[in-house]
Amino acid sequence: MNYKVEVISNSIFATNSYLIIDHQKNALLVDPSFDPKAIESRIAILGLKVVGILVTHAHQDHIFSVKYFMDLFGVPVWASEKSKELFSDRVRNLSFIGSEHFGLKETILDIPVKILEDNRTYQIENFIFKTGIYPGHSIGCTIFDFGEMMLTGDFIFKGTIGRIDWPGSNPEDMKNSLLLFKERYKAIDMTIYAGHNDVTTIQIELATNIFLLDPSNVKLL
Repeated sequence: MNYKVEVISNSIFATNSYLIIDHQKNALLVDPSFDPKAIESRIAILGLKVVGILVTHAHQDHIFSVKYFMDLFGVPVWASEKSKELFSDRVRNLSFIGSEHFGLKETILDIPVKILEDNRTYQIENFIFKTGIYPGHSIGCTIFDFGEMMLTGDFIFKGTIGRIDWPGSNPEDMKNSLLLFKERYKAIDMTIYAGHNDVTTIQIELATNIFLLDPSNVKLL
């Protein structure tokens, strides 16, 4: 395996933030969430150099600490165009839930973003990955395919998929995204690291996840 994966889960929504680490201890930080000090501590303990921040989608629990780490490390933030739109939208980035129910400061970001496009390959330092944009849970949901493993954010979880009843979610988009994912990955297997829950694999999900077996099952959610 070319990359090592470290996961840091927070205690509010059990959101998974990730560090993707190469052999030189460079790291990409993915979806920095509600516990920046825990993430910062892990980075320091492991002796990592953060070279970029990746965003799978722009819900508050996945972008809460983006600006903190962008400023701390002086590195660029990478996200889809549609995710960037939600950085400053308190309703569709679900900041209103954090503020109204958990007393969190709302996340309103006005920051430079390097835009990711669908089905493109990118390189950041030693890291090479392919992107896929799969709207449904959120309009800008992006997966990062590193060839040996992928990060799916809240698009696909072990045994299920992301919710489609949030502001900005769209069941029809989710169905179409699942169909596209199935077509692209029907003959490929790798480990899936999701935005919540446990690790799984593509082929396990294609064989057992009712929403991938039949994407029309999104109507059951």
